[in-house]
Amino acid sequence: MTRPERAPYWLIADCDGGHFVPFTVMSDGGGEMLPVFGHRDEAGRFLRLAAAEGAWEVRETGAGELVSILSSLCGHVKRVVLDPSPEEGIEVWTELASLGRRSFIESLLEREESAAS
Repeated sequence: MTRPERAPYWLIADCDGGHFVPFTVMSDGGGEMLPVFGHRDEAGRFLRLAAAEGAWEVRETGAGELVSILSSLCGHVKRVVLDPSPEEGIEVWTELASLGRRSFIESLLEREESAAS
């Protein structure tokens, strides 16, 4: 039996110069949040409308790599924002579309375990 294909996640990152730097946004409370997207087009739209300066690009990632990023490069991030729209304010993201970093990691790991069973 083959394992079902899991949908990828999409991040915005600066990969210029061989270093991977995830795009984060500041919350009203001062902590950083990592935007995570379910579709490439949503991430691209966010990037265009946010008009972020730098060599940012949309990058595909899997659940395992995302857990690794959240545990290392983004270990300081307080929350993960799911499919944010640059047209809405940060306060909307924080209240309606975000999870704490640890909660998000736990949900990813649970989904991975369920899919492996």
